[in-house]
This record gives sequence, structure tokens and C-alpha cells, in this order.
Amino acid sequence: MNECDNNGNGGPPAPAGDTRLFVRSRYRRVRPQVVRRLTAKVREICPWVRDCDQPLVRAWAQIELLADETFANLYKSGVVTPKGEPRQLVNTLRALRNTQIALAIQLGLSPRARLEITRGDHPGALDAVSRRIQDAVAADASEGHESES
Repeated sequence: MNECDNNGNGGPPAPAGDTRLFVRSRYRRVRPQVVRRLTAKVREICPWVRDCDQPLVRAWAQIELLADETFANLYKSGVVTPKGEPRQLVNTLRALRNTQIALAIQLGLSPRARLEITRGDHPGALDAVSRRIQDAVAADASEGHESES
């Protein structure tokens, strides 16, 4: 058996405590799907996000996944160690969330950034927002006409 047999492509499971980079993981196929789903959701609900923003959106989604996993581990193990010291995961989670917040602001996902977008301070955003408003008004108008019939 060579080292490549243990990379999740049909090789035997890695022994406990294996620290090699390519160990079999049940998340290996799930993580990219979650990132794609989050990315698609951001693109769906934020029409001002452009194709050129895709790397930032993907990074935001990856950080969301990592922060969720970090929080789950922190919740499971507790905030403090048996010695009463804060776990390193607290700092890791803080760093992940700070990075995610910075990306969210750049993408227009924060309340302040959305306010700027609705005021037209974000290039091209006003057109996207006005299109969404027009679509919503048109949908409401068509529902109103159907109920009158």
C-alpha cells in the first residue's frame, strides 16, 4: 500500500490519530456542496453581487462553514479547558468571524452596506435593487388582478 491509498479514494480508513493531510473524511464531498449552496444563495438574494465577486463570495461561504464547525467543536468541548483557561478555538472562531465580517462588508451583506446599496452608493447596485422592487410590485399587482377575477 502506498501513501496515496489513504486519500479517500477507496483505500482503507486511516488509523486513529493519523495526521497526514489526505486522510479519509466524510466531509470531503459534503464541504464543497455546502460552499456551492451558500454561494448560490448569496448570489440569489444579493443581485448586486457580480461574477467578478465570486472569489469573495466563495471565501465568505468557506469561512461560514469553518466557523460553524469551529463553533460546534467549541460548544461540544466547552469554552474553557479543564485548567480553567480559554480554549484556542475561541481565538480561532473570533478570527474566522472577523474575516467573514470584513468579506461581508465588501460584498454588501451587512446592514450598513445594504443601506449604501439602496441609496445608490454602490456602483450598479441601485439598478439591481430597483429591478427587485419592480419585480415584487409586478408580482403583487398580478396577484391582485387574479383575486379580483
